[in-house]
Amino acid sequence: MTHDDDVARLSAHVEETLPRDEWAGWPGGWRGQSELALLDAVFSISARYGGEDTGVRRVVKAYRDRPGATGADDLRTLAAFDAEELAALVGNRQRVSGRLKADAVVEAAAHLVAAGATSSDNVDPTAHKSAYTSVHGLGSQTWHYFCMLLGREEVKADRWIIRFVEDALGRPSTADESHRLLHAVAERLGASPTALDHAIWSATREPAGNADTTGGPDMATREDGA
Repeated sequence: MTHDDDVARLSAHVEETLPRDEWAGWPGGWRGQSELALLDAVFSISARYGGEDTGVRRVVKAYRDRPGATGADDLRTLAAFDAEELAALVGNRQRVSGRLKADAVVEAAAHLVAAGATSSDNVDPTAHKSAYTSVHGLGSQTWHYFCMLLGREEVKADRWIIRFVEDALGRPSTADESHRLLHAVAERLGASPTALDHAIWSATREPAGNADTTGGPDMATREDGA
């Protein structure tokens, strides 16, 4: 099959299995709060989001409510942290690829700042991707998720999204291919890529009783890898 054939087949599968009036609404992420979006994207790797005082939700809350905090949209603030101090502040010493997630957050913030991305308004999904993915332990999918949390039109091709694509095409797929195909399907259907992603994920993920919430208010866990 050609790319166009795959897009047509996947589009038909979306229309057959996910009527537009049944799409779950995207709750919004962390628009205008780049520091919280970066923390969420990295700390959600292979982790449950938790309740208000557990998991990733606790990380975000502890950082947002720290003494002296004046806002959450200046990545230079995160870049200035010592990784051990950040881990202690948010009460989380989870690791990704053998290093503290807090260390990956600080390095990612520093790389983005050096590339000219200091706040949510000037994060460019294309121009700044390599600054993020050059950090050991961080990859394309959490970059897409970071951008999604900031309000950019994106797709995070986690296992639920890939499984949906594979079911539609009747063959294995990859995260990168699923990402490309869903962007093309969204364009074909005149839909928001973020809305399409969230609708598929909401319809195909494990039952709500087995998953916690993530991605800003009222989101459910997107705990796949980097």
